[in-house]
Amino acid sequence: MNDEHHVLVEACIDVELRERAESILTQLGMSASAAITYYYQQIVLHKGIPFTLKLPAQPE
Repeated sequence: MNDEHHVLVEACIDVELRERAESILTQLGMSASAAITYYYQQIVLHKGIPFTLKLPAQPE
């Protein structure tokens, strides 16, 4: 798989989160690698994270 156009990306994530996400990706007919590639493409397109990051609202 590793050639001049592909690299291995490693990330440590919660097992349950991975299982839940991959179940959804399977239903969409998409591999985890395809989803990560799509996410990276969106980062490049938006020149940043493709969604808003903010702290949760604090109860008053």
